[in-house]
Amino acid sequence: MKTMIFSLSLLTMTMFSSVNAQNKDVKDAPAKVKSEFSKLYPKVKDVKWYTEDGNYEGKFTTDKMEMSVQINEKGELVQKEMYLKISQLPKTVQDYLNKNYAGVKFNEASEVTNAKNIKHYQAETKDKVLIFDNKGIFVKAEKNDDD
Repeated sequence: MKTMIFSLSLLTMTMFSSVNAQNKDVKDAPAKVKSEFSKLYPKVKDVKWYTEDGNYEGKFTTDKMEMSVQINEKGELVQKEMYLKISQLPKTVQDYLNKNYAGVKFNEASEVTNAKNIKHYQAETKDKVLIFDNKGIFVKAEKNDDD
């Protein structure tokens, strides 16, 4: 019985630590990360930091727009993400969603810009992330790993 309780406890701890390793709150980001963030958004002072895929992700609001930015440990921009309403996505994306996902609830929509200033759009359901190129043409669907 003790062995079974110990095994269940160990399994539970392992599950929670692997979830936290993927996307966890951090109190603060390293100086290089904060320096790059300040260059990009000098007026923003209230940032909530997380780690995601080995990078630091800062979530914040600027000009009444919810955004996030990913910066690696070296202080290099990985990507910027601007959160949108479905109605703010390009018409080609909206048309695709209406035709292929009628009645499906979307949890999040965004415009993502990578370090090379190339944009794409995303629309997320509970299970999938639908990705569209910068012209709003469907590219692929990925499994949604967000909890």
